[in-house]
Amino acid sequence: METSQEFLDRLVTNPSESLNAEVKRWIDPNSAQGCAKIAIACMALRNRDGGYLVIGFDDRTLQPDMDGRPDFLTETVHTDLIQSIISKYASIPFEVVVRFGTRSEGRFPVVIVSSGVRVPVASKRQPSMSARRCCPIRTAAFSWTKAWVSHCTGHTHSGLIQTTMPVWNLSAAPLWISSKSGAISIWLRGQCRSS
Repeated sequence: METSQEFLDRLVTNPSESLNAEVKRWIDPNSAQGCAKIAIACMALRNRDGGYLVIGFDDRTLQPDMDGRPDFLTETVHTDLIQSIISKYASIPFEVVVRFGTRSEGRFPVVIVSSGVRVPVASKRQPSMSARRCCPIRTAAFSWTKAWVSHCTGHTHSGLIQTTMPVWNLSAAPLWISSKSGAISIWLRGQCRSS
């Protein structure tokens, strides 16, 4: 992943969303909702083979969101804290690094999610009710993902999908799959064909 200061400055000067770039308003990583947003966004980026989570921008207008900006930015959003969230929630831990891009309004955190995915990452813990409310599941993508998991594993569940997924030789611990990433559906389709 590109990590030069020049690249990070360009990323925050002209933010945009793509398969490998996610833009979010200010997130409090010490709250349950903040942890859920960070974990889901980072796992979705990891399932797309890495990317960037740019924090501090309105995801519709792509303009800086100055409401909610922490007073002590580097103490509030840092690599150790974000990595601990990933380690707590990701079924397969992966590396993240927090760097900062600069533009006229100030510095903005960029969470860099490493590439190198071999199997998709899912959440190993069910999000709390408050976290689920702030991160709604997209119904169409969820239905499609649910159908593939049901086809591959024989399990059907409402709400979030819980499965041990023995077909893919993953850990036997339950995995909670969010449909945030359409990439997991593509990966599931490939696994069903090969099994």
